[in-house]
Amino acid sequence: MKPVSKAIIYDSSCPMCQTYTKGFVKWGILAPEHCISFCELEPDQAQRYMDLTRSKHEIPLVDLSGGKTLYGIEALSYLLSQRLPFIQTFLSCKPIRWFCQKLYSFISYNRRVITATVSENKGIDCKPDFHLSYRLLFIIFGILIASLITWKLGISTSAYSSSLSGYSMLLICGSGWLVQMITAIVILKGQERIEYLGQLATLMLIGTLVLLPGLWIDTLTHHSSVIWLAGSALVSSLLMHTEHLRRLRYLNLSIYWLFLWSVALFSTALSELWIFIR
Repeated sequence: MKPVSKAIIYDSSCPMCQTYTKGFVKWGILAPEHCISFCELEPDQAQRYMDLTRSKHEIPLVDLSGGKTLYGIEALSYLLSQRLPFIQTFLSCKPIRWFCQKLYSFISYNRRVITATVSENKGIDCKPDFHLSYRLLFIIFGILIASLITWKLGISTSAYSSSLSGYSMLLICGSGWLVQMITAIVILKGQERIEYLGQLATLMLIGTLVLLPGLWIDTLTHHSSVIWLAGSALVSSLLMHTEHLRRLRYLNLSIYWLFLWSVALFSTALSELWIFIR
């Protein structure tokens, strides 16, 4: 298949953007030279072809022959339809298109919260604007997914103690997070408060998603293993601590928050665990 005569302008600071851009090249949809990062462009040069404000939130696909520039879902559906023709028909359904557009916006506005990466110090800064509704939705999403996985973990560990359950595991693992969030709400102000809560939600997702392989094995074999449980918990803890430190630097917040978080998590977990298994 011959690559399309269009160029995609992507956020090179976003690993997700890099991944699907490379995917389009690998599939033969785009030529490598037609994948251009924002940091390679100057504002005066770029604004002749696209809306710079809109491009922060919806990836632009520029027509090299001078045609219309496509953005976001429209751009991605055009590219995907080169290999999967049914995509355009699928998205012609208004409810489906509306949902895909909202999902795209949800990911786009929160992509720097998910990756915690800084724009390169050249070219155009395509960091998305702060959107309170999408940020709060992301925080709620992170808490819900982490809670569901933690609940499942509690059910799996109930084989070791009748005192453990989904409910008790939520209290053991979640109390420290609640304390940290309340502390952040009280001490931090304005957008900084929401930004840190967003990073905490991402840490919750990271810490609990690491547990999924072990939980999946447990579901398939119906056999709980102390080895995978302890190993998963250790990896999860180390990863969350490492990521928390990196994300504090990203937000320019004091390392003191990592100390508070560690104390809150371990002290509440140990006290709740003692209550349930004594």
